[in-house]
Amino acid sequence: MRSLDVPGHEPAVVSVPVPRPRAFPLLIAAHGAGDTPEWQCEVWNQIAGERAVILCPRGVAIVRGGDSGYFYRNHLELEKEVVAATRALKDALGGSVDVERAVYTGYSQGATMGALMIRTHADQFPRLVLVEGGHGEWTLRVARAFHQHGGERVLFVCGGTGCAERARKSAQLLERAGVVARSELVPRGGHTYGGAVAERLAQIFDWVTQGDERWR
Repeated sequence: MRSLDVPGHEPAVVSVPVPRPRAFPLLIAAHGAGDTPEWQCEVWNQIAGERAVILCPRGVAIVRGGDSGYFYRNHLELEKEVVAATRALKDALGGSVDVERAVYTGYSQGATMGALMIRTHADQFPRLVLVEGGHGEWTLRVARAFHQHGGERVLFVCGGTGCAERARKSAQLLERAGVVARSELVPRGGHTYGGAVAERLAQIFDWVTQGDERWR
């Protein structure tokens, strides 16, 4: 993993596989409040392996100058940071990364705020993984707009039954709108993207990238 300077924002973290002749697809992983991009990138590197470049935006420090973790002020700020970080990554890696049709993943705050901002970027991020969040931001109108602008697949992953029930209903809305959607409950997984939740994600992640030959 390496640090990536992002103009106007704190440095992001990037996991870059061993080079290959063709460009890698991009996966963006937004963490939860109090988390760090290093942890997020580490887990997603284990899930995605050597198949993608993984970009983890940092957000801002909860305590200025401290080490208590980071958060995103709001979904508009997260949107600006994701756009800026993607541009900086393309400038840094050039043709070795394909930033089009990327996968967006978010945990907790990164999922909730991601679901709010990603709908206007469905053409660039048509496939989503929303872990322990992002399930209450969908209406049929929003789901249809996501589909009309390029949205293809959404995976909800929950470690608790409350999250899972809301995610199931949102998946149904997305399916009605023409988006392929799935909700997954990890029994007693808890509010985390690690542990049993990460293990289950690794088992089903190919569902998210199905049909995209760049991931093979």
